[in-house]
Amino acid sequence: MIEKMLDNEPFLERKFLPNLYSWKSLEEHINFRPALYPKRFKTFSKGEKKWKAGGWLTNYDTWPATYVKDELKEGVIFLKDCSRINKDINAICKNIEDITKWPTDCHIFISLKPLDKTGFGKHNDEQHNLIVAQEGKLEISVWDKNDELVIDTLLQNGDCVFVPAKCNHKVLPFDDKRYSFSFSMAPYEKFFQERDWIEV
Repeated sequence: MIEKMLDNEPFLERKFLPNLYSWKSLEEHINFRPALYPKRFKTFSKGEKKWKAGGWLTNYDTWPATYVKDELKEGVIFLKDCSRINKDINAICKNIEDITKWPTDCHIFISLKPLDKTGFGKHNDEQHNLIVAQEGKLEISVWDKNDELVIDTLLQNGDCVFVPAKCNHKVLPFDDKRYSFSFSMAPYEKFFQERDWIEV
């Protein structure tokens, strides 16, 4: 399936990458405050947030728990730079990079009964994306390079949609509680991070 991405056309694959992560692992991750700095932890809310910080914190810009909880009530949040969040995801990124020669990251999108489900709306990206449902269902629409709708479906655990760069797409949470992955591939990048896995 990874080789199929080189054709640069949208496609759907069912049950290809199920059970890559768990709610428990995700909960532990978003409670680790050093991981929640603004370049990595992204929200769709408008306006700048400010909070008190000090003491043992090594980075005063990291989001506190109450603000994260508020953002989860409001809409969709996402985490960038997650390609090494576990061994399996790191291996998938390595596999994609070995076959395509495209530097790859993993973004995690999360929503819990959001008031605003719009996210990015219909949009396109500079990079290719392999969108993978994990927990909860997603509505996804994808348009081809001529802006003709070619995929309009529901995704659930393990279902994948490949969205080539510059192709319009829209992803909406269908269930109240969900998280999904987007493996983002940037052919214009030259830097490949190390994929060796540290064992202790």
